[in-house]
Amino acid sequence: MQRRILYTVPALTMGGVASVLDALVRGASGAGYEVHVAYYEKADADFAASLSEAAEVHYAGTSCRLPLLRPALIARRIGALVSDLRPQLVHAHSFDADLLSARALAGLPVPFLVSCHTFSYVRTARSLRKAYARFAPRITSFVAVSEALAAALKTVPELASRPVAVIHNAASARFFEPLPPEGRASFRSRLGVGEDEILIGYVANFHPGKRHSLLSEAFCRMKAKNVRLAFMGMELDAGAAGLARDALRKHGQLERCAFISDSSDSHAFLQACDIYAHPSSSEAFSVALAEAAASGLPIAAMNVGGNPELAIEGRNALLCGPEDAGCLAGALDKLAADAALRNSMGAASREIAAERAHPVTQMRKYLELYGELSGRQS
Repeated sequence: MQRRILYTVPALTMGGVASVLDALVRGASGAGYEVHVAYYEKADADFAASLSEAAEVHYAGTSCRLPLLRPALIARRIGALVSDLRPQLVHAHSFDADLLSARALAGLPVPFLVSCHTFSYVRTARSLRKAYARFAPRITSFVAVSEALAAALKTVPELASRPVAVIHNAASARFFEPLPPEGRASFRSRLGVGEDEILIGYVANFHPGKRHSLLSEAFCRMKAKNVRLAFMGMELDAGAAGLARDALRKHGQLERCAFISDSSDSHAFLQACDIYAHPSSSEAFSVALAEAAASGLPIAAMNVGGNPELAIEGRNALLCGPEDAGCLAGALDKLAADAALRNSMGAASREIAAERAHPVTQMRKYLELYGELSGRQS
């Protein structure tokens, strides 16, 4: 009998969770699972079509917008899918796919796994304690993307009794492959970066929590003059993008910074950089940070959340306290001034990423957990 797995997600749209879902769908399919994906909000047509290559995609949503009736209808549709497919495992990603799936599984003896990707999940659980008190007992196990997030889950009384497995997010395999020298040179030329200049990069869509403006401020405080800064990410929050530009403009440094909205070529971008900066104020386990490490970059980052599990102080990274622009400027200056340090930390980044954030490692751990949970059912 072929093993079946049903993934439940709110939406099929591109983003951090989508990249994890895509890897899991393809990995589970390659391991012999019959894979199904249920969603109930919007879907990106290209992403849905891509998933359909390895899974059967089901829409479990409804046109009903009544706040009390809509969740019940979605849960009923997910429950009908489970009854029809009889999967060996249901794997939900994020809020509120977890609560809706738990509601759908009432009376159905199916192992239920919930992946937790961000600290906002913990904050949501604290604000909805009655709902989690009711439905958390149906969760067989959690997956947290970092030790820091796993510890945070245990601080929520309604979730504390549930087992938590830690499986780090992974960078796509292509980030472990270096570009030919001409590819790096070509990208730097497009940005107007000279051969003797140090390029500092950051990959993140503009959002207040990503703290682009803090990196702008740190860049302006640097003593080194042979440096350039480049942001790659969509300007989803005009205010956050404006603050980043304003800080640079105030110090006359705007012309030394590039803003790249299309992140489809992030592999080439990271290979073109010399240093990766990560000023975000809250991270469970950043995929962008994993991609930078896989690309062999030395890192200057904030000592928050799961960052220290990948950016290790003194080995491949220099870490600063949150919101400390002065410390970040000093860390960037230290890396910019020392090519040998950049090279040694860059090599360490590749080693750490290969050990903790490689897609093969991530999928192996998930498949081991799937086998363990499915075995409980049998």
